[in-house]
Amino acid sequence: MSLKNHKFKINKKKFNYRSKKIIIKATLVISTSILLILTSISITSGKLQAQDQIPLENISNNHGKQTEEIIKETSKKTTENNSYIDPEMIELLDLKPEEIADYQQLLIADGLYREGNKKAAEKIYRQVKPSFQTKGYREVGLKQIPIYNPSQLEPDGAVYWRLYQEAKDNKKLKSKILAPLELLVENHPQFIPGQIKYAEVLKFYGENEKAFKVLTAAAEKYPNEPELLRVKIEADREQEQWLQASLSARRFVLFNPNHPQAPEFKQIADENLEEYKDELRGKLTENAILNVITGGVGFALTGNILGPLSAAETTFLLLQGESAIGDRFARRLTQVLPLVEDEEVLQYVREMGQEMAEVAGRDEFNYEFYVIKDENINAFALPGGKIFINAGAISKTNSKAEIAGLMAHEVSHAVLSHGFQLVTQGGVTANLGRLVPFVGGIGSNLLVLDYSREMEEEADIFGTRLLAANNYAADGLRNLMVILDEENREAPPAWLSTHPEPESRVEYMESLITNNNLNRYSYEGVEKHWQMRAKVKEILNEKKEEEKPQLRIRR
Repeated sequence: MSLKNHKFKINKKKFNYRSKKIIIKATLVISTSILLILTSISITSGKLQAQDQIPLENISNNHGKQTEEIIKETSKKTTENNSYIDPEMIELLDLKPEEIADYQQLLIADGLYREGNKKAAEKIYRQVKPSFQTKGYREVGLKQIPIYNPSQLEPDGAVYWRLYQEAKDNKKLKSKILAPLELLVENHPQFIPGQIKYAEVLKFYGENEKAFKVLTAAAEKYPNEPELLRVKIEADREQEQWLQASLSARRFVLFNPNHPQAPEFKQIADENLEEYKDELRGKLTENAILNVITGGVGFALTGNILGPLSAAETTFLLLQGESAIGDRFARRLTQVLPLVEDEEVLQYVREMGQEMAEVAGRDEFNYEFYVIKDENINAFALPGGKIFINAGAISKTNSKAEIAGLMAHEVSHAVLSHGFQLVTQGGVTANLGRLVPFVGGIGSNLLVLDYSREMEEEADIFGTRLLAANNYAADGLRNLMVILDEENREAPPAWLSTHPEPESRVEYMESLITNNNLNRYSYEGVEKHWQMRAKVKEILNEKKEEEKPQLRIRR
């Protein structure tokens, strides 16, 4: 369905709307024609601005001419079929001229991309999309690239390692053994053998707590190093932290699905999860006996979203796992939240969500996606793949790639078990409020998520990879952060309550995309998205009208 033919039900103002519509239509036809001419001139002259650090592949003269002709023909066809955007949509979305111009160009590029003319599409995407502002190289998630060979150490690091080697056989020289290792880890954390040896030596001298902290910090900084991860998992097991051991191993599998050791780490994840469940079964038996003795009352969901849970019921939910927790509270939330019921909007969101979920690696989840009638850019994920996004996230984004980026981010929280980790840190009742934004009522202050910044960066990184794997423009989530940053200049959006600042997130996502050559000139998807933007905006406007206080006229 073309935008030209799509009609929206909105309230007409009292002025002569027909005249206004004719003027807007004529203006858009003229501007579109000018846009087409300028595009042709730009392509013919071959003056394509270089963007970012990813060079466009050289095209032969003949191939270049073919590409130009393809773009011209597609531009003409698209212009004829979409000679203007419905004036009602312009008014509804309060569109600026530059937004309309970008839309027209992206519409052409999307058409070329769908037809398989990806080089031609890339030319237009490059013209429309601004270059990244981040300069230089930053290894995302890692301060420095990990090394294993001592010969790769800088001179001071090599000295620290040599001093340790000279003293290590004389266990009485505690300070001479520990001091160089401590300096080595502090100044050269990328040297993985140094991290491991420092933790081992600390443990040998009885400093178990410090050794565990060293391993935890190292594993958080370098979570994709199998040798380090094995030592960290073993330390988790020694402290009977079965769930943490399982999640660390599962995270490695999700981020490194093609690594030769991925199957082994999946088995480690499964085995430790079973250990965790065995521990919970013991707690469940103890709690059940205690409840009988004390006359404890069973769980009953009342009007409170969280409801009271007994210790036994909390343990029982955890024993059932992530999906059970997500199912229980998603059912309750769907009864009390103002949800969008428009089937076309829901199908649009579900299709994107399932695309992300299919490549995310947690097939045991039954993913469900809901849209809340709220104008803020916001979203949250319950354990087990129950994803809620705000309608405002659709109405305020510019392309399918951007909203798909948000979906990928929330799916990443689910598959990386971030919510489940929060819940297990103190029981379902105590910590579900850290996941669900509507504890204090429905309003603009929506989010009380308590994910760590490390979790947020993980979800950004994994989400961006999911986006690229599904052939969307890899900077979709990054571009959403730009929108949030612009909103943050006036008032902090709800989605940023405990999240890292959007400016820093933009920086590390730009580095991620550039360093890994992820394609930011892939499919944007503007036509369908703008139709959904307008439909959602209309739904939100109707909600506002319904919430307005009705004036009563006394007779």
